[in-house]
Amino acid sequence: MHHLDGFSLIESLISLMILSLMLLELDAIQIHAIKMGNASWYFTVAEIQVESLQERLQLLSPDEDLQQQIQLWNSENQEVLPAGVGFIQLNDDNHEIEIFWGKNAFEKNCQEMQFGLSGCLKAQANV
Repeated sequence: MHHLDGFSLIESLISLMILSLMLLELDAIQIHAIKMGNASWYFTVAEIQVESLQERLQLLSPDEDLQQQIQLWNSENQEVLPAGVGFIQLNDDNHEIEIFWGKNAFEKNCQEMQFGLSGCLKAQANV
């Protein structure tokens, strides 16, 4: 007489539960990767925007209006960054540029670079 051994229902349910927990963890990892990808994208766009303003300031002729260039730059910031806004502090030789996005857009004080879905970036422009 042969005795047949197989999976019981409890073993099947336990293995199915373990598999579903592994798949949920994989989804969580993918969501985190997407968020970090977005954060990296925003930071890269902010760097490009700061470089754009630095070049504009270097090429600015005395006839051109600085405030008009800054307003144009800020309208571009609004288009490419969530709640993107930038500020410039004029000094004699160099200008301090700050750009904010996300929840940090209303801080107006970037002590150190902040990376994420909301953040800030600070740079110098030599004129």
